[in-house]
Amino acid sequence: LKPENVLITSAGVLKITDFGQCCIYVPTDPDRNYDCQVASRWYRAPELLFGSTKYGPKVDEWACGCIFTEFYNGSPLFMGKNDIEQIGKLMSVLGAPSERNWSGWSTMPDCGKIVFSDAEPLADWKAVGIVFYQIFRFCIKCIMR
Repeated sequence: LKPENVLITSAGVLKITDFGQCCIYVPTDPDRNYDCQVASRWYRAPELLFGSTKYGPKVDEWACGCIFTEFYNGSPLFMGKNDIEQIGKLMSVLGAPSERNWSGWSTMPDCGKIVFSDAEPLADWKAVGIVFYQIFRFCIKCIMR
């Protein structure tokens, strides 16, 4: 998912296009492996950036959050030029990953390939809070149409 592939008709109907990097999710097969290169970098969930091949719809929820924030702000939230820079941008907001704040972190295939300083998550969420509240209201309005 990325903004270029989200269309809204004049009647307010949201349509998703271009399924070139998608895969079929099989919820009845929890041991199934998927490709970790399934999303455009700026909208790729953290677990995909760390090489996970076992994931579900939450990676699309992450992408949707990034897209709605971009619609609201007018620019992408995380704009890494490569995967390493993308991870750095995410961690500057989320803090350094660990089992304490990300259950299953140590099982990510690429968890040991990058060493993080003990960075904490973004401290002042008040500035972000209003934006996310407004985005949430916008999403609800779109869903209720």
